[in-house]
Amino acid sequence: MNGRGLQTWRGGRGCVLSSGVGLRRSRPPVITTMCRGSMRRRDEERMMEESATLIDTMTREMLQELFVGSAVNYVTEGEALQDEVSGMLERVVGPRIDEMPTAVLPMIDAYLEALNGHGDNGETARILQLIKGFVLERLEDTLPEPMRCLQEIMDANRDDRLQKYQEIAEREESMLLDVYKACAGLIQTLEDEDEIADLRFLSKLCLIKCEMDSIIPPDDLKGVVRNRFTEIGGVLEYDSGFLKELLHVQDSMKRISLIKMSIEKVDENSIRPGRFLDCIAAVQKEMLETQGDSDDQTVYHRIQDVAHETRKVLEELSGDLPLMP
Repeated sequence: MNGRGLQTWRGGRGCVLSSGVGLRRSRPPVITTMCRGSMRRRDEERMMEESATLIDTMTREMLQELFVGSAVNYVTEGEALQDEVSGMLERVVGPRIDEMPTAVLPMIDAYLEALNGHGDNGETARILQLIKGFVLERLEDTLPEPMRCLQEIMDANRDDRLQKYQEIAEREESMLLDVYKACAGLIQTLEDEDEIADLRFLSKLCLIKCEMDSIIPPDDLKGVVRNRFTEIGGVLEYDSGFLKELLHVQDSMKRISLIKMSIEKVDENSIRPGRFLDCIAAVQKEMLETQGDSDDQTVYHRIQDVAHETRKVLEELSGDLPLMP
């Protein structure tokens, strides 16, 4: 960890936060993952250094303010302390929002994961959670409406998502379609990176896109780019080769295992789930248009099985369950 501030204050009087402030659990962050996805190799080192310095500075200033002046008098008064902490966030973090490097949120996540791995959930972790929550709320206010709606869908549990889709569709005639476009675009942006920043998040995005594919009327999707491959010739050989490999595997559980291993591989040759589902859709479209013989129909149904099995893998990786059967 860059800087001594986080280490210096660890072990301090953490009771100030733990006794008075109830930390709001951070939502699955569309913004955080967008920031991760936007980082390019040539900029990472510089952004990480700037982010580490900024996180260290903000954490140190927050801790200093907590242990001086009137904050000490509020240790046993939760509501008053909450107001004081909110004010500190405004003073310490607020002025830095506009100039904040895009690596700050991913780095805070990494710090929190490291602290949790060491069993350290004291005041440093609590301060980082407060900073993260404040930044997310501020940045969320700047999101375009489709991305805000997508965040709402990500927040909803599996049983409530269908209702959430209906609510969004009722707000404005084209809003759900705009959310669909935003979701598809975000999936492609994340998958174009050399490494997947957050596989759990990407898996859930892919599931949500599949759900909207089945909910939005086909006529409404006319003219919308549902698939990054407009024709079979655009499918990457790596994806089509993997699909052919799966078609020769008779056992469904073995196919599921192969799909999961290929998606979880941590290198540039891992299967990108959104791209692979697009590959499957492009192949199916080609087969339907050629109206093949009975053997082709057998292959077509096997490809449908592979698509369903891919979604099952995504359910597991995202910790989610589907709305579709």
